[in-house]
Amino acid sequence: MHYTELAESVKHFKEKEGGREEMSEIVERYINERVEERVEERVKECVEERVKECVEERVKERVEKEKTISVQNLMNNMKWTLDQALDALGIKGKERTLITQQLQK
Repeated sequence: MHYTELAESVKHFKEKEGGREEMSEIVERYINERVEERVEERVKECVEERVKECVEERVKERVEKEKTISVQNLMNNMKWTLDQALDALGIKGKERTLITQQLQK
């Protein structure tokens, strides 16, 4: 071993009656602690990732709802057609189809 103090400590456990078992238990506890720490870190990472996904999803839903309300308000207050309101707000493609479906409900 490279470190004399460590070598002496390990030698003590090897020579002492029951030392090998004691050393095995110490190593096992150490490993279990590291595994628990890693599991806790990973769980925390997963929870944070899921929370972020949920927040992003809720924000997206809220934005879509607000755009739908804006289109509805333009149609009601300005007496615009659906296409005029969508054009005025610059809503195109898939989002346009989604809002059109929402307003037809």
